[in-house]
Amino acid sequence: MPNLGYKPPSTPSPDQADLDASSVLAYVADAASANSWVYAIGARLQRPDAGSPNVTLGAYAVDTGGNPASLLGQSAAFAVSGTTEAEYQRDLGAVVKVGNGASLGLAVLATGARVRIGMAGANWVPGADSKTFFWDVGTTALHSPFQVDASSYEGNLSVWAIAETNVAPNAPANCAPGATTQSAPTQITVLTPTFAGDFRDDNEAVGSFAIGTCDKLKQARVQVYNDATGALVWDSGAQNASSADQAARRFSLAYTGPALANGTVYRWQSTVSDQWSAWSAVSGWRYFTIGAGRIDTTTASPTGKLNTQTPGPFVAKWVHTGGLATNGIEVRILDNDSGATVRASATLAIAVANNGTVSVTWAQTAFASLPWGPSRYVWQMRGRDTGNVFSGWSGGVPFWTNDPPAVPAPYSPAANAIVTTYPLLQATCADTDDAGTQLTLTFRIMNATGTVLQTRTGTWNATAGRYQYQVVAADFSNSFADYLWDCYAFDGHVWSGGATTVGTAQNSADRKLTYASGPVVVITNPTTPTITTNTSTLTWTCPGQTKRRIVVQRAPDYATIHDTGWVTSTGHGYTLPPLLSTGEQLHEGDVLHFVVYAQDANGLTGQDDANAELDYPTPPALQPSIVLIKGRGDLTPTVVQVEWPASSYAQDQFRYYRLERRISADMLLANPALDPAPVVFKRFEVSQNGYTDWEATSGVEYEYRLNQYVTQGADVLHSPSRTVVVTVAFEATILHAVTDPADKRVVFDARRGRTITPVVDFAVVAPWNQQKPIQFESNTFYHEIDTEWVLAAQTPQDANYDLWRLEQMVTKGGILCYRDGRGHCFYGRFSTPPVEIDPPGGRLRSVRATFRELAYDPSAKD
Repeated sequence: MPNLGYKPPSTPSPDQADLDASSVLAYVADAASANSWVYAIGARLQRPDAGSPNVTLGAYAVDTGGNPASLLGQSAAFAVSGTTEAEYQRDLGAVVKVGNGASLGLAVLATGARVRIGMAGANWVPGADSKTFFWDVGTTALHSPFQVDASSYEGNLSVWAIAETNVAPNAPANCAPGATTQSAPTQITVLTPTFAGDFRDDNEAVGSFAIGTCDKLKQARVQVYNDATGALVWDSGAQNASSADQAARRFSLAYTGPALANGTVYRWQSTVSDQWSAWSAVSGWRYFTIGAGRIDTTTASPTGKLNTQTPGPFVAKWVHTGGLATNGIEVRILDNDSGATVRASATLAIAVANNGTVSVTWAQTAFASLPWGPSRYVWQMRGRDTGNVFSGWSGGVPFWTNDPPAVPAPYSPAANAIVTTYPLLQATCADTDDAGTQLTLTFRIMNATGTVLQTRTGTWNATAGRYQYQVVAADFSNSFADYLWDCYAFDGHVWSGGATTVGTAQNSADRKLTYASGPVVVITNPTTPTITTNTSTLTWTCPGQTKRRIVVQRAPDYATIHDTGWVTSTGHGYTLPPLLSTGEQLHEGDVLHFVVYAQDANGLTGQDDANAELDYPTPPALQPSIVLIKGRGDLTPTVVQVEWPASSYAQDQFRYYRLERRISADMLLANPALDPAPVVFKRFEVSQNGYTDWEATSGVEYEYRLNQYVTQGADVLHSPSRTVVVTVAFEATILHAVTDPADKRVVFDARRGRTITPVVDFAVVAPWNQQKPIQFESNTFYHEIDTEWVLAAQTPQDANYDLWRLEQMVTKGGILCYRDGRGHCFYGRFSTPPVEIDPPGGRLRSVRATFRELAYDPSAKD
């Protein structure tokens, strides 16, 4: 250890002391009371002055004299910045094993500046394993023990360790080979099996240390017994784990005992120990047998759903590594959930050659019939070879007997219902392995005494999820009376209730209904498949009506979206409100089911229904037209004026006009390099019936497309598109401000030289703490145009005005649009301001400039 200085407190506080830089204070803890894993260390520290101390905490082995000796582990250095005492806890660089009865040296090393440690040497407790050590500056003499003649509330603790007490491992899990069921041992084909099991221990990871850095598998032990006699066959004894076993967290021990016998059932168990030699509990038994024959069920049958209570034959393949045939076969059926044996055959004298097919009929098994579902089963088979050694049971082949349909549940009409029209009988029926159209549901219609009048087959309504039958006049003999009805189901093999004949099918409970003469409702509107407004008016006829109720449902689920409830009224009309009773609104394309209920003075109810789809009239299309006009200073028409007729819709129903410009399809086909993206202009109010497009490029054929948008109910509809095509042609170069193309506009004669150069886009950044900037280039480029123009004005004054306007475009900023007569259109600013190169005073002026394209998207103006 290095030299160190120790300064007792100068104030009357024995609970603290200062350590100079490069000083060590070590404390030997009392003997541990249990085998432990020390993973962290802590101390109470503070910064006593303006210095910046760093601290390392260490754990040391203790020599025979009770002194700190070799370093076992230490923390990473950390700064102590607090001026008040606080607890510092740090992980060691590695987990440390401390055995029961062993002492542990805990040390504080200060560097960089003084550090103050709390509770140093206060209230020292004498004893061989309870000492505080320090070294004087300039000497190597070890002073032991150091005592402070004072007491403390806190005791002599100055540094402490954080540990996890060692516990024994868990019993081995996932052991192999072998099955946990004694009656179905795993069949293996080797005489010297390798036994394996998982090692799991709560101390494999402690604190922040991961599995693999703490406790590990040390030893394993396996014991094998004859299951029939209970005699111990082999005891491996405690065997050391290999590094591979420790990495896999799983032991692996090869059998080295006496020869094992074919056909004998063996059981084995195991236990494991950790690095402290603490042994786990014994694992559960695993059962295995050795045999060369097996039943292969890879392509076995029967399997899955079986429409019989006596399935078969049971077919599998016999495979024997020694080539022996069978002289006996056994079959059993197990409950899939509980594993309980449901059926088990005797040993059947069936001979099958090696690699031959085993087939056992239901009759050969002598099994009693199985009940119909819903139970789920597996069947297994095993064979006995001619050496009279049985194979293990094969894997289970799943199957079940057909699940019969449940007894149907009547849905509507409700019990004791009074109807004035022929009712729609509806019922539901559950079947765990059949549904919908796979079932046949039969309705029985009876008179009041229960005599069956009609037997009718229902129709499956997939949308409603029910079986339905619409009663007709012949079913009720066209007479008003009380009737009963019930229903039963058939899945093609068995009837509801598990019956095997229709006569024994279990019917639902009878439901009574009364067919009575009541009010007759006939809807007279709507009578067409569509309605054109969301406030459509329903009309109907119904003599004797005293109350009415309107219900609106939305297909396809027939969920109710409007219900007026019963209203006392003799009127035969009703207009739908814009906001329905459920808070919903109708929308374009809604398929509606209207039901009108009416009640007479006797309380009898009648109804009628009608279906209609909401289909608003399409707004009429408006045909735009084109007028080419000149802008200020243009030699030829270069500006497109689009005009269109006014909308016929009222202002509160009209939303906006939508105008867009795109390059025509023919033009794109001829020149695929042109940009196909449309330019969408702003939304125009109803009062605006025209738009001036200042930015059309010369030599390009454009298509202008117009729609009008209007409100219908809760929907916004648009008209079909109408288009007009125009080609713009001009020779001059035009420069104008995007924000004010009419006024901030200059026209040049472009018959002078100009060069268009692609310039690669780049960015310059200065990374943090680096002196030189870094330039990044991208695959994006812009155009730079070196050009010389001739400004041709009518008078010298006009030329001066145009030059002033050009100067304003430069100084005021904003995006400029550059168009020339050769089909180019660029957006940007001058990188070199325009310079007049002719003597001033004339009406013709030559101007030289450099125009740089900038990132600007002209395609969206809406």
